[in-house]
Amino acid sequence: MWVKRRLELVVLLFLLGHLALSWQPVPALWGLDLLSYAPWWYLVIFLLGSLALWPLGSRISGLLPHLPDPWDPGFRGWLVRLMVVGGGLVFFVLWRSQLHLLGDGYLMLRELVMLVDRTGNEPLALWVLAKLYRSSVGLDAGTVYRLYSYVAGVCYVLLAFPVASSLGTAREGRWLVLGVLLTAGYMQVFCGYVENYPPLFPATLLYFWGGLRLLQGRLPLWALSGGLALLMTYHFIAITLAPSLLVAVWLGWRRGHWDGWWRLVGGLALGPVVVLTVLSGVGLDLFAYTTGLRGGHLLPTWAAPDYSQAYGLLSWRHGLDLLAEQLLVAPVVVLVLLGVGGVMRRSWSDERIFFGVAGLLAFLFTALANPEIGAFRDWDVLAFPALPLGLWAACALLERRAWRVGWLVCGAAALHTFVWIGINADTEAGLERFRVLLDEGYLSRHARAYGWETLGAYYRYAGQRERALQAFSHAIAKEPNNIRFREAAAREALALQRPEAAAKALEDALALDDGNPQLWDLLGTAYAADGRYRESVAAHRSAVALQGRDAMFWYNLGNAQLLAGEPAAALKAYREAAVWGGQGSELYYNAGLAHEALGDWRAARGSYEQALQIDSDYAPARLRLTQLRRRLGQTDLK
Repeated sequence: MWVKRRLELVVLLFLLGHLALSWQPVPALWGLDLLSYAPWWYLVIFLLGSLALWPLGSRISGLLPHLPDPWDPGFRGWLVRLMVVGGGLVFFVLWRSQLHLLGDGYLMLRELVMLVDRTGNEPLALWVLAKLYRSSVGLDAGTVYRLYSYVAGVCYVLLAFPVASSLGTAREGRWLVLGVLLTAGYMQVFCGYVENYPPLFPATLLYFWGGLRLLQGRLPLWALSGGLALLMTYHFIAITLAPSLLVAVWLGWRRGHWDGWWRLVGGLALGPVVVLTVLSGVGLDLFAYTTGLRGGHLLPTWAAPDYSQAYGLLSWRHGLDLLAEQLLVAPVVVLVLLGVGGVMRRSWSDERIFFGVAGLLAFLFTALANPEIGAFRDWDVLAFPALPLGLWAACALLERRAWRVGWLVCGAAALHTFVWIGINADTEAGLERFRVLLDEGYLSRHARAYGWETLGAYYRYAGQRERALQAFSHAIAKEPNNIRFREAAAREALALQRPEAAAKALEDALALDDGNPQLWDLLGTAYAADGRYRESVAAHRSAVALQGRDAMFWYNLGNAQLLAGEPAAALKAYREAAVWGGQGSELYYNAGLAHEALGDWRAARGSYEQALQIDSDYAPARLRLTQLRRRLGQTDLK
């Protein structure tokens, strides 16, 4: 009775915490203050849902025998499962993420469009996405990522049923495990989330299902070992699951499922073979990757944090970020740890040992890792331990047959996750949360600057140029020596017709690196927009001196020379542009203007006609050619 009352009290405090923080966000508790950003009607649903939890929790166990059993092996069971999966898919699509500010969403989209072949901590994931994008017919990068997310979500929901069946012998237990799996905060990754992580969760759930079958003597070791190896190549964080495989082998041996050392050794040896084969197939040089790792990926224990580290390993700020992360993605785990007395001390079942080892080591790894772009943005990779720890918590509830309080825990987690997903499905709510945490969260200087750049890129794509310029200016203030930020700010200033400000930003950037031809070219454009034509010519000359094989640089130099009253020099620049591949109608139109300035009417006519051959609808060339003929007459052209 005391366990039940204690857990009910913890659930009540968890819900009251959301409601208390709904009036004012508390960035240190970014995993709990979600209602302060959500639209008002989420608060209403959360409040009504909270009030309904206790009466519903006492009645669910009595209602379950009257509901269709999704674990029925017949047609009705499959029908119920498909209905649940279909409902999940509808939810994922309707509550899809409207922003890609969390994680590296916009970076992923940009690199996929540009077909950038890069290696990272997720080699197989990057390879698969590149193949999908290149083979897709007419689908943009955003659509490919969204479909990737939805399919992963469907697979996850489908796999939740056999996992629940393997853990729960009674119907109540199966439903409880299903509730734990479907109310976790990482369900966000299935809502059209743009990142590489969505398939990581169903693949990991498949591994745990295989581990349960291995404990039951129903799956050969080589299948589980090979599957885990494949999962490791998808994302290297899965390496933290390797000890759990050894634990599963030991538990299976204790149950008498091994009848030969050669099967044991052969099964374990398959893993490294699969890893090396897959990595070689996707083109990753494992030696170069491991020797190129930076120490900044881990938090310092005693040393002072550098510009990419927000805090040290033992900092109280790090502890608060870890707590916020667990509240966000693993509320069931937090509630069980706080509300079930003796949950860590009492004897554990084999299944709970298996999940506990997997979850603990994954959690320790994420605790050591440095969230380089901020914990609230790196929430997705830091969420990985929530899956095994959630299964561990479900086992703890099953062992105590705590059905009623189990429904309370799942209900509270469901309300929490619904609000979390709802924030990201609402553009304004997601933006507000991002801005507040960017200003007040525990971030390194690099993370804060990169966050402002990401926000600036979003505003640029949304056509909000003034806000984009402000965001890039914030990024420059945090990292003054970052040339990329200054270039981005200059482009926004030019779009806002502020050439003087653009020129100043570019001059400051070139003071840091005067060997960048792109900056010189853009500076020339800014000077020309400001009426400083001689300076524009000089800047463009610097660009072509550094990179003389770029048609656009020569074209821009020609334009600057034309504006500066040097038509002959402009024609030479246009010819160079044509040599290096410049063939646009604008190029020939501007060459026609240069010919006109030199009084060469026949050459001007030829240039305008060439422009119209490339684009018959190019109005400036057609108008100029008509005016030229009308003014002089066709027969008077010399």
